[in-house]
Amino acid sequence: MAQQPPPRLIKRTKLIGYPMILVTLGLIIISVAGTYTSRHLIINQIKEDGVTLARQIVRQIQGNESSVRLTRHMLETHISSANQLAVDNRDQISDEYLTYLTQITLMDEITWHDADGRVLFASDKSQRRPVAAGDSLYAFLRGPDQELMEPLRFISLTGENYQYGALKHPSGEFVRSGILADNVLELTRQFSYQTLVAQVAESENLTYALVVDRQMTAIADSDLKDIGIRYVPEEEVAMQAAFRGATRVAEWYDESRNERVMEVITPIITDGEINHVLIVGMSMASVYAHFHQMTLIFVATALAVLLAFLWLQRRHVMAPVKELDAGISSIDIKEQMDYRIQLSPGNPFLGLAATINQILDRTQQYFTSLQKNQRDLEISNQNITEAYQRIQASEEALNDQLAYITEQQEWIQHQAYHDDLTQLPNRRHFMERLASCLQHEFQGAVILVDTDNFKSINDTMGHIFGDKVLKQMGRELVSLLGKSVFLSRFGGDEFLILLDRPSDSRQVESVALAIKSHFSRHFSVEETSVHLTLSMGIATYPEHGQDPESLIMKADMALHRVKTMGKNNYLFFDESMTNSMREKARVENILREALETDGFTLHYQPQVAVKTGKLTGFEALLRLKDFSVPPGIFISVAEEIGLILEIGRWVTRAVIRQVAAWQEQELPVMPVSINFSALQLNDTDYVDFLKRELYQMNVPPRLIMIEITESIFLDNREETLRFLHQLKNLGVTISIDDFGTGYSSLSYLTEVPADLVKLDKSLIDRYLEKNSQAVIDSMIALIHSLNLEVLAEGVEEKEQFRRLASCGCDYIQGYLFSKPLPPEDAVNLFHQNFTSLFKEA
Repeated sequence: MAQQPPPRLIKRTKLIGYPMILVTLGLIIISVAGTYTSRHLIINQIKEDGVTLARQIVRQIQGNESSVRLTRHMLETHISSANQLAVDNRDQISDEYLTYLTQITLMDEITWHDADGRVLFASDKSQRRPVAAGDSLYAFLRGPDQELMEPLRFISLTGENYQYGALKHPSGEFVRSGILADNVLELTRQFSYQTLVAQVAESENLTYALVVDRQMTAIADSDLKDIGIRYVPEEEVAMQAAFRGATRVAEWYDESRNERVMEVITPIITDGEINHVLIVGMSMASVYAHFHQMTLIFVATALAVLLAFLWLQRRHVMAPVKELDAGISSIDIKEQMDYRIQLSPGNPFLGLAATINQILDRTQQYFTSLQKNQRDLEISNQNITEAYQRIQASEEALNDQLAYITEQQEWIQHQAYHDDLTQLPNRRHFMERLASCLQHEFQGAVILVDTDNFKSINDTMGHIFGDKVLKQMGRELVSLLGKSVFLSRFGGDEFLILLDRPSDSRQVESVALAIKSHFSRHFSVEETSVHLTLSMGIATYPEHGQDPESLIMKADMALHRVKTMGKNNYLFFDESMTNSMREKARVENILREALETDGFTLHYQPQVAVKTGKLTGFEALLRLKDFSVPPGIFISVAEEIGLILEIGRWVTRAVIRQVAAWQEQELPVMPVSINFSALQLNDTDYVDFLKRELYQMNVPPRLIMIEITESIFLDNREETLRFLHQLKNLGVTISIDDFGTGYSSLSYLTEVPADLVKLDKSLIDRYLEKNSQAVIDSMIALIHSLNLEVLAEGVEEKEQFRRLASCGCDYIQGYLFSKPLPPEDAVNLFHQNFTSLFKEA
């Protein structure tokens, strides 16, 4: 009779089946409800995002058109001002004068033509091409117009675009000016509808974008082949609604792309009129893919729960037996003597496994004893062999040590006279060689070479890369100068060159010129192109000294003079440099004494609102109490010798205390401006210092304005912007001083968290004339478009004030109202109103 299988102890249907069916049904219901709810919410959010995106694009289009018009107007105004300046100075016209005009007006070329179109005079980079038939100037030359503004012209020889303008002189002659306009053309291209549409279409999940005009014609389309398509008005109800000012959103199936698309149609309002509409289509493929993915995840989760339940049942029934069997099967005394059976804590066979492990412990003790005796014998035999080998090697070791000592002596001698980085002779070696030449009464020269702005290489590329640059410089100099010239590294990024017995000073100068010319070209360091400029100071002997220290000091004086004159050059020492150093030392002593004895004072110059005539603030200006050294001199010396940080903190503290004193007098306290040097960026704790001083004196941060110049961005632009944002977050205001004197750029105006722009006096004097006022007008309008206020400095005449007021300037500062005053006199200005002076103007 066949054996019957044992009955099942667990009713799997009731224990596992029914609960699993209920869990599975619950998960299916939750997944279906969650999927459809998520679909509804996501589609609504996509509609809102699409409308927001379309409106952002419209605002960008509107801003782009305004910027292009303003930029072109400024460019044409600038050309007209340059032409007018040339016509007004006809009696001075020459090649040199036109070259000078290109420098002060920033034109790229200016030419003066006679009445027949021939070029009479031209700036140094201008083309002397007469006017020919077919040229845009040909009709102007023979027509009644006095001024011509030509369209952008592409110059094939240079591959660049220029903007030209011409102005006639009463004699019939005329002047023509040109300026590089690649940036304007590029701006126009960037701001075009097609460029913007193409950029938008590159965004993720955007299927298409196009702009349609009132004739229902596509003037810009992300799909270039669709440009020029004219849509039927009766079929495009949503487009018609957009031209009436409405925004429409709809989802539809695009058969050409085989996907569903969320389409947004919104009007583009330019100058108060709707002439175009923007259409943006967003792909819904990823949305529906997400819905499908969510459904699959819920289904997979339900299956995973079911499988986990089944797995737990198997684990607590069959797993303990399988675990014990695997443990016993793995016992191998020969190969794995340390092996012991390891069972999980809940396994019912833990007692049996412990008994087996005890037997294995006793067996291991027996084998361990046998192995130890074998190892002792092997060690004894090894010791005897090693002792014999040591006796043989002792004589060879003594010989090796003697050779090593000899090599070390040679190395020490080399290190004492050579630079560790470049392996060039060091300062000690140079001084001994120079002393030897002086002792023999030879003639020669010392050239001190310094790398300009080497710090920027260390800051941007790292000190390790900077060391590699110095090594390459040494190799370049050795290759250039040859073995007959003694070259050494003086320290840091400085090198010393000793020219022994040159024929005359021209030979010395030829060496300096060769070095300058050689390093005007880029050279490569680890496949990185590096461009360096060098400054050189030259001292000759015996004319300039009879001892090494004196000669190197005078070469350093000449080097310092080169640095102050613009770098990238060389100079021979002369006695006037000694006088300059003495004057610098005198000013330095005055500054140090002033810091120790409270020798500084502050004067305050008022700033007045143009519209109201009321006082709106002061600028704090530093002066010396007991010395008549101008601020332009002692501030420059302070920056050079490193005292500017301490002086800057003194000024900050004095201004805050003066504001606190005015507050105690219950005066209507106004903001006070503090000039901030670019070198004060090295004062890393300045923001904390300013915060403490304001807190201690109970002065609101809004009453302090920090004035910076654009030179502050020459190095470490990111660090500078971070520092300015820290000041802004503290609550102080920021102004940009001396605007118009350097490389004024719209880029940094948009990056700096500034509140005010101060137009420099030189800019006011140059352009605030009847024929050039449009430049100031355009500049103020541009600054206002960036949500910044404008203050004009150095205003001394009523006519200047009147014209600035007509240009929309916000504030005025200058001798027209008051010179800088000490605090006790400045108090009298708090209640003074300058309205009467405005009425006279």
